[in-house]
Amino acid sequence: MWRWLGCFALLACGLGMPAHAQQAQIAVTASVLPRTTVEAAAAAAVEISASDIERGYVESTATYRVRSNDRRGFLLLVRPRTARAESVELEGVAQPIALGANGVELHRPWRAGAQQILLRIRVRLDELVRPGRMELPVQVTFAAL
Repeated sequence: MWRWLGCFALLACGLGMPAHAQQAQIAVTASVLPRTTVEAAAAAAVEISASDIERGYVESTATYRVRSNDRRGFLLLVRPRTARAESVELEGVAQPIALGANGVELHRPWRAGAQQILLRIRVRLDELVRPGRMELPVQVTFAAL
């Protein structure tokens, strides 16, 4: 009898639980938030000469490297810091865009890797301005959609 009981115990240990009872399901979801990163590639300042003051305006450029993971693209926001900022010209856009009091928002399409954004800013000058260096009279920001 002990022999039968020992065989039964060995048989029970060897078989274990049925295979269907050892399965489990795991569901994993992930989402990637839209992100835009910016690096200033060129100094954002305006050099003013005496001839610029005589002409009444100066044009300056600002260059940025932008990366975005959003395939819809990103927004480029240009807001004037002073009333001197007159217009902004974006490389690849046919004509300059006048800056109003609220500035402008421009949609830029997505491209893989970093893309370079070149802005030309026209700054109106008056006789009170002196030759030298002044801070860029616009605030440039980039935002994910």
